[in-house]
Amino acid sequence: ITCEKTSRILAKCVESVKMRSPLCGHEISVPCHLRARTEAYSPWSAEEFATVRDREFLAKDAKPRVTAPSDAGVLKCLGDCDKEVTMEKSCGHTVRVKCGALLGALGGARGAKCSEKVERALPCGHIRELECSKWQQIDQGLVFPCKAKKRVPCWNAARCGSEAISIPCSTADDKVTVCCDRRLKWVCPVGAHTFQ
Repeated sequence: ITCEKTSRILAKCVESVKMRSPLCGHEISVPCHLRARTEAYSPWSAEEFATVRDREFLAKDAKPRVTAPSDAGVLKCLGDCDKEVTMEKSCGHTVRVKCGALLGALGGARGAKCSEKVERALPCGHIRELECSKWQQIDQGLVFPCKAKKRVPCWNAARCGSEAISIPCSTADDKVTVCCDRRLKWVCPVGAHTFQ
């Protein structure tokens, strides 16, 4: 009698057996009584599974057919694979992860926020190197203050002689009155008063 047929009569067989993980294609150990349920779990299309198994790569557009298994025993066996695969994040950057992290991809999660450094232009035009996840936030409307300096004219340039003043880019706009730190003597048009 095979082990699977005795499962209704005898206690569960906990003998460890080797099989290919339907999640990543690596060889894993599972208790014998979970083998059939683990083999029956099939989260990827045949093409996506072949890519994960053969190239150890999960593309960002790979869509699981089912979510993570509800059977806690099967879930644990799949998550225990100690090998790694390359997972492409939604931004296109890749990261090596333990196979158990693929379980998160089944729910749509593609790992922690992307920490790859990317150099791009801010909306103001200045070039800045930031983490990819920060650029994603900026693309979604986050206002990120530019720390570069911008030269703008002093409102009183004709009198004080300052051609331009350096101020932080993020504070400069057409409505800001920029004044240099020079002190000038002001004479009342009537000629009766002076201020410095």
